[in-house]
Amino acid sequence: MIAVLQAPPAADAVREGLAAAAELAAAGGMPRPECRGQLLRPLLAYGAARALSADGDPSPEFWCGALAVQLAHEASLVHDDIIDQASTRRGAPTVAAAKGIGPALVLGDHLLSAAYRMAAETGSLAYARLFARAVERTIAGEAAQGRAAGRRLSWDEYREIALGKAGELMGCAVALPAVLAGRADADALFELGRRMGLVYQMLDDVLDYCPAAETGKPALGDYAQGRWTWLLDEVDGAALGGSADDLAARLHTAAEGGTPLRRCLARLEAEADALAAELRAALPGDDVLPGLLAQWIDGARDTVSREEAARRLASAVQFSASLRESDEGAARDVSSPAPADRLPVPALAATGVMPADPNPAPAIARSASARLLARVPADGDCERYFAVNSRSFRFAARFFPPGEWERVARVYAFCRVTDDLVDGGEAEAEEMLDEWMHLARRAHDGHGTGIALLDRVMRETASAGVPFTYAAELAAGMRMDLRMQRYADMAGLRVYTHRVAAVVGLWITELAGVRAPRVLAARERWGTPCSSPTSCATWEKTGGAAGCTCRRTSCGSTALRRMRSAACAAAARRTRRTAA
Repeated sequence: MIAVLQAPPAADAVREGLAAAAELAAAGGMPRPECRGQLLRPLLAYGAARALSADGDPSPEFWCGALAVQLAHEASLVHDDIIDQASTRRGAPTVAAAKGIGPALVLGDHLLSAAYRMAAETGSLAYARLFARAVERTIAGEAAQGRAAGRRLSWDEYREIALGKAGELMGCAVALPAVLAGRADADALFELGRRMGLVYQMLDDVLDYCPAAETGKPALGDYAQGRWTWLLDEVDGAALGGSADDLAARLHTAAEGGTPLRRCLARLEAEADALAAELRAALPGDDVLPGLLAQWIDGARDTVSREEAARRLASAVQFSASLRESDEGAARDVSSPAPADRLPVPALAATGVMPADPNPAPAIARSASARLLARVPADGDCERYFAVNSRSFRFAARFFPPGEWERVARVYAFCRVTDDLVDGGEAEAEEMLDEWMHLARRAHDGHGTGIALLDRVMRETASAGVPFTYAAELAAGMRMDLRMQRYADMAGLRVYTHRVAAVVGLWITELAGVRAPRVLAARERWGTPCSSPTSCATWEKTGGAAGCTCRRTSCGSTALRRMRSAACAAAARRTRRTAA
């Protein structure tokens, strides 16, 4: 599921309250939950309590009820992992995988029985009844989903299952403070909480059909298990039992009214917007529940955008590979291999990009940053910067339409700064590159960094729907430079030329709003002829120490000349083909 970034005061208060209740549970011999993860259900209860009460902190009885919901949820996860034969949960081995099914069953049962005891500790018979019903209906929802496997569901059938398996415990959480206070609106709040569960389940289903976006959950799992989800209603002729990859591709195929997945996203947004309006009316002054809904939808938009970007890039590479099949002679020697051999869309972590830091000031004050900032031109100083650092780009940029070249210039300035960080080979170059990419990711995510050029270029990039993948790939290429990586064959060199040259063209092309696979493929293919001659010149000057160490028998100056000639010939043919 998408990570939830809740405001620290609310999250801290929830963890403190649950910890106090957990002490009571442990004193009674009950299992002590770790209270980690998103803690969505206790957060919902806390938001409702804060809106309904002006008395300050919730009571100890409230936290017992909130812990009861969390314990029931934890029990359901242990049992779900057994049913799904899952090996990991939250990045760690599941109980069943680590200790076996028997111990996992016992732990799940113990957590569930402890949940009932904590519900009783609230001292409210009404809440104990509501909680018992919610647990039973959750299990009934899971059972209904199992019985429905392999068949198409109507929207009403899907909705009823989701309200049960995902909505009951959330409803119990939202209604908790009202039940303890004996309020007449407890039932209405319960229903609003159930609908929070419905939106959450719908969101989870969207993530299941975004395999390339690397959301952290197994992709296409529901379809593989024969579970009909609401997204399939948007795909003409969708049926269970076919290829999951084909179905995912159909969800991303443009048709009248946009792609089916975009239409699903619009439905999800409408459902969340309507619920947020009702929550604000029922819980005036509460910002936790509407805030969570907003974060879920923002996360869904981001996930769908990343999935679309990954598919566009994969499509471009596939198209490029098909064109390479028609290249002849020596040009075939410098063409790129099939996409599976050299251009999967990487996880950002694989390129060394650091996660966003919610506290940027300490990062900017680090020792590497002073030298880093000295290399960054001012936002409005790109013209003079290129006059000194890249006269060829300054000349070529004049062919851009008026008003467009500045945006392109800022991207190029970012790329030049990234390149300059590793050109000198300083001992702290990698630290500066880490810092630079850390700040770039923050800026792309919408956080200010205090570096005007970086903030602006990344804001423009994100606003245009261009993924951060291109900047991350560029950084990966710079690391290859920094580590003086040797290339055992042409495939390795092509990875390098893609990262240091082709991604810049792809970035600028998407920034201009052009995403046609044929155009992206043409831009990607220019990476080798643009960068290979420079790489080969470096190879000649260093005797191979800094570049390609191809093991071909003729890998001397003659081979280098052949490579340059073939690259230029291929580029010329592609230019003529594009013009035609």
